[in-house]
Amino acid sequence: MDKIRWPNGMSEAESGIALVTFGRTVAAQRACDDLLLSAIGEINAVAGKKGGAITAAKAFNEVSTSLVVYYGKIIAWGRQQTSGTSEKGTLVMIMAKSITEARANCEHLVHGEGRESWVSRFFKATADAPDQPVAFLVDKKPDSVIAPHFHEVNQFQVIVEGSGKLGKQEVKPFVLHYTNGFTGYGPITAEDEGISFFTLRNRFDPGGARFFPEGRSFMKPARKRHRVSDYLVLSDDEALRSRTSEVIETAIEPEEDGLAAWFLRAVPGAKTQAPSPADGGGQYLIVARGTLLYDGEVFPELSCVYVSADSEPMPLEAGAEGLEVLIAQFPVAETHPPVSD
Repeated sequence: MDKIRWPNGMSEAESGIALVTFGRTVAAQRACDDLLLSAIGEINAVAGKKGGAITAAKAFNEVSTSLVVYYGKIIAWGRQQTSGTSEKGTLVMIMAKSITEARANCEHLVHGEGRESWVSRFFKATADAPDQPVAFLVDKKPDSVIAPHFHEVNQFQVIVEGSGKLGKQEVKPFVLHYTNGFTGYGPITAEDEGISFFTLRNRFDPGGARFFPEGRSFMKPARKRHRVSDYLVLSDDEALRSRTSEVIETAIEPEEDGLAAWFLRAVPGAKTQAPSPADGGGQYLIVARGTLLYDGEVFPELSCVYVSADSEPMPLEAGAEGLEVLIAQFPVAETHPPVSD
């Protein structure tokens, strides 16, 4: 088992640390717990897989620093930046995962009527911890179709590979699509190359996809909202390396409730930051070109970062070859009625 590698600025001696460990077997859980106990000494919270999500949510609010550890490796961490309860959400955190790590655990799923998907998960929420972010990358084979449907929560989707149609609209990389909860969309149709897209949510989706016409009975009155960006043209290698000034483009115009999206093109090796998340309900960052350097790690293209609404702006350090990153910001408040138990 790997030794715990501490995030920059932290050490084994730091006080007020809460830890949550996850393991698929009892043996793995015990081994991880033993490692953590020997490394830290006093632990505010340790939980197995079943109750880990709740403990993680509580830990982020009850202590100054929290870690989520999987098989001895820190997979998420956050620092409490203000005392008391956050005004915009229960968690104050930045979570980052490399595409390499997500792809290593890709799942092959077969849905009803033989519909196939390959899903690489970045972040996952549960009913026990509904305020955790949800992010996954879906790969669909050529000529596959996802029927029209809706979800109960707000959602972004980002087309990153291949091509197809969203409803009647042609889509290809990089296009950003947003829908409010209880807003129908689709079908999503893959063309000859297949299609790959991120699905991004800032909370748990209790009902999953509700497909029409059967799902219509679950529809509730809510503001219907679709937004689709223009094509975001990615720089070629030469343009990426030779950029001499930062450029930030608007992908979705900011709205009163905080919904917005931007595309930032950074100078190679430069340090900058994403727009402040304070006006929204959480942000996702997708590395579109180049590499992002963060917390001592290199995040290549299609890596994913989540920034909670009350966090400081995400620091962005471009790799030597440059960096282009999509920033998608959720609205502040839920735009659908509360879901009943």
